[in-house]
Amino acid sequence: MYFCDPLQSQQKPKCEKNHVEIRKVLPKGESDFDALSKPDMAVLMSHVNSYGREALGWAAPYDLAQLTLPTNLLDGLSIGRIPAEEVTLKPYLLSHAIAGK
Repeated sequence: MYFCDPLQSQQKPKCEKNHVEIRKVLPKGESDFDALSKPDMAVLMSHVNSYGREALGWAAPYDLAQLTLPTNLLDGLSIGRIPAEEVTLKPYLLSHAIAGK
């Protein structure tokens, strides 16, 4: 768990990077979060965490999580590794949650 001061995004840059990636799929002002189910969130986080990051030497956060977290935690969250060529960070991943779709 990480605590920081409100409105101080520089104190949590890794969390902010996830926010940027999530907003690629669920754009601000266009997304209906009430339309998302737990399985939708698992799909979203599987894609976001399977995307290689420059700050991690192009490793995916999921790969690093597998090295440090118990397997049953990732399984319990229904998060899985998406092959790099199948990672989708576009609104059509969860199109039912985009207003007007």
